[in-house]
Amino acid sequence: MIDFLKAKEELNNYKGSEKKKTLIYNNKKYLVKFPNPIIYKNKNISYINNALSEYIGSNIFKFANFDTQNTILGTYEYNGKEKIVCACKDFTDSEHVLYEFQSLALSVNPDRKIETEITDIIEVIEK
Repeated sequence: MIDFLKAKEELNNYKGSEKKKTLIYNNKKYLVKFPNPIIYKNKNISYINNALSEYIGSNIFKFANFDTQNTILGTYEYNGKEKIVCACKDFTDSEHVLYEFQSLALSVNPDRKIETEITDIIEVIEK
């Protein structure tokens, strides 16, 4: 696994529920996703493995010949603890912008909270 601790950190513009960083590794920009903190008390796990799921899922799709994001598994020390992280190569540039769904939903209908149910997603896409 790659040790991302020596990668150059940039201002992070990525949003979402879990902790993220923007890192430059081998002169390429990556969105680095950290594992979610444990949500449920009295469980014998240290964190939910969303970083592993991101990496595995992306590579399953790639193996099935889908065009998908490039991901790297690595480690990053944060608050004195080593975390397994998933680095997703940033595919955005001046012509290709990634918008968070919630921002798009608010621009379509600012008076209603739009969830991530399929009917809500379709409503945002169709507008």
